[in-house]
Amino acid sequence: MLMKIIGGIILFNPDIYRLKENVNSILPQVDKLYMIDNCSSNIEEIEREFKGLRNITIVNNIRNFGVAKGLNQIMEIAKTQGADWVLTLDQDSICPNDLIVKSSRYIEKRNIGIICPKIIDTKINVLLTEPNKDIDYEFVNRCITSASLTNVEIWNEIGFFNDELFIDYVDFDYCARLFINNYKILRMNDVALSHQLGDSKIKKLFFKEIRVTNHSAFRKYFIARNITYYIRKYRKVMNVKLEYLRLIKVLTLAIFFESNKKEKIKNYFKGILHGLKMNLKND
Repeated sequence: MLMKIIGGIILFNPDIYRLKENVNSILPQVDKLYMIDNCSSNIEEIEREFKGLRNITIVNNIRNFGVAKGLNQIMEIAKTQGADWVLTLDQDSICPNDLIVKSSRYIEKRNIGIICPKIIDTKINVLLTEPNKDIDYEFVNRCITSASLTNVEIWNEIGFFNDELFIDYVDFDYCARLFINNYKILRMNDVALSHQLGDSKIKKLFFKEIRVTNHSAFRKYFIARNITYYIRKYRKVMNVKLEYLRLIKVLTLAIFFESNKKEKIKNYFKGILHGLKMNLKND
C-alpha cells in the first residue's frame, strides 16, 4: 500500500549549517517538508536559505509556542492533507538516507503508533539507546520525537501532544498515552539517527564516566517540572523509578559539573514546585 509521508522540523534559532544538513538528508525521503518556526531571531537567514525551495513550506509563528504546539501544527497539516505518517525532526538531527525506506518495512504492522531509530549523540559519540543487536527491531516503551515516524490516525485518536509541557517530556508523555491505549512503539535496531543532546560532555564521577548535557537554567526548569508532572500522571501505569533517579541526577550534575549553578538550582526547584501544581490532563 502506498503511504503518504510528510516531514516536519520545529525551529528555534537553528544553526543554519546543521539545519541544511538536516534538510538535505530528509527532503528526498518525504512527500513534503514543513518547517514550523517559533519566532527565531535568525528567521531572515532561514528564509533566504529555504523559502521558495520545492517541497518546503515555512510556517512562521508569532512567538515561541514550544515544541508540543509545533508538533501539533505539523500533525494537523498532515491530517488536512491526508498524510498517513509524519516524520518529526529536531533542528539539529541528521537522518540516514534510508530512514524512510527501512521504516516502510513496518508501517503496515498493526497497532504501531511510532516507528523510530536508535539514537547516537554525535557530540560525544555515545549511543543513547541500547538495542538488541541480534534482532532488526524491538518494541520499546518510549522514544524521542526526532526521526520518529508518527501515525496520524492514532495521534488524532488518542489526543494531541500536550502543549502545556512546552519542551522536555513532550515525547515521553505522548509515548505513555500510546502505551495506555494499547499502541506500540517499534524501534529499528539497524537504523541510527545522528543527534545532539544539549551541549553534552563526558565527565567522571566516582571513577565512572557519565554524560553531562549542560542544559541552560531555562531548560532545567522544564526538565524538573515536566519529570515531576510525568511521575504524578503515570505512576500507576508506568515504572517511574527511573524518573525519580533522573530528577536526582539532573541536580547532582548541575552541582558538580555545570556553570551558572545558582540559577540552575533555583530553576530546578521552581520547576518541581510548579510540576506538583500542574493539572493532570487526560486523566
